[in-house]
Amino acid sequence: MSVIKLSTHMLSTLQCPKGKRRIEFCDSEVPGLYVLVTDTQNKTFYWRTKDASGKTIHFRISAVCDLSLADARVQVQRLKLEHSEAKKQDMTLSDFWKDYYLPLAKQSKRSWRRDEQLWGRIEVKFGSQRLCDVARQDIQLFHGSLVHEAKLAPATADLHAALLKRMFSLCVEWDILEKNPVAKMKLFHVDNRVEHYMDDAQLARLLHLLRTDSCRSVCQIALFALATGCRQGEALQAKWSQIQKDQRVWRIPAANTKTGKSRSVPLNETAMEVLDELTTEGKYEHLFINPDTELPFVHIRHTWIRLRKKAGLPHLRFHDLRHGAASLLIQSGASLYLVQQILGHSSPIMTQRYSHVAMQTLHDASANASALMSRARQSVATGVTTEAT
Repeated sequence: MSVIKLSTHMLSTLQCPKGKRRIEFCDSEVPGLYVLVTDTQNKTFYWRTKDASGKTIHFRISAVCDLSLADARVQVQRLKLEHSEAKKQDMTLSDFWKDYYLPLAKQSKRSWRRDEQLWGRIEVKFGSQRLCDVARQDIQLFHGSLVHEAKLAPATADLHAALLKRMFSLCVEWDILEKNPVAKMKLFHVDNRVEHYMDDAQLARLLHLLRTDSCRSVCQIALFALATGCRQGEALQAKWSQIQKDQRVWRIPAANTKTGKSRSVPLNETAMEVLDELTTEGKYEHLFINPDTELPFVHIRHTWIRLRKKAGLPHLRFHDLRHGAASLLIQSGASLYLVQQILGHSSPIMTQRYSHVAMQTLHDASANASALMSRARQSVATGVTTEAT
């Protein structure tokens, strides 16, 4: 097989070498188009492609003597369109997942491995079905069965439906299907957020423990998280090169954030105290180093469970320190907008969960104003009474 730029003149010179029964001359201008020359010097245009299963197939176009090279190239373009449409009709959901969705997800989604986990259940049910045969009713039944039969949480079942919706949306966007069967399907939308807020006494106990416990490394991580409102992963990946002590700013790169956007976090006095206590500056790249391995922490789950139990807060998740930071910011007078910027929420909707804390702060401020008014009235009343006497 030879790859050359075919021309009308060249077609007349193509020959099958002696000792061979046939030879292919592939056109470099139109991929898949080739001329088959036999030992009897018969010349025929062919187009080579693959079917939906990946098997190579050949389409005979015409004898070279009956069709010009220009017309043969036009015929290949027509065959490509027809074959593409036929291939789309025969494409299964597994084909789309493997050839289209997963390659894109690996490039654009950090959570593509989670998609792989969800796909495992979806593939069993729908993988072998053609895209055009997957019905909304079947997806709805599958969605419900994940909760009632597989005993998954409603939110997890919604993730499966959301993945299917995304896949079919891409099918429509790429003209593989005309409509998305999952577009208007109702999800459970169960609010399963769990948030533990500490009162003053609980916060005092936790802070005392974090400042006195012998496991200094994990205590420093927790204090830093409570002071900055960062996520656990952001703290564990924090590097000294991201810290600007003179400006009291921690610049978190986009690669380390959940939203994929960089942000600057102000370092308050507590955060600066943690940095001053650390002994890793100048010795290690990361702020927090596991003293046993001299490597950055991978997780701190077991130590955190021990610490929270010791503080009398057995249900306090590490992520709740982020909620605690938000509450402290609001109580100190920060607006929800400022909290959104510091915590790095991609949408103000995420920050609205703290609106009840903000409202309580407003109530407290309003109550203080009312108390001042009451004292002013009492002062005036006392003054009037004295003058009358």
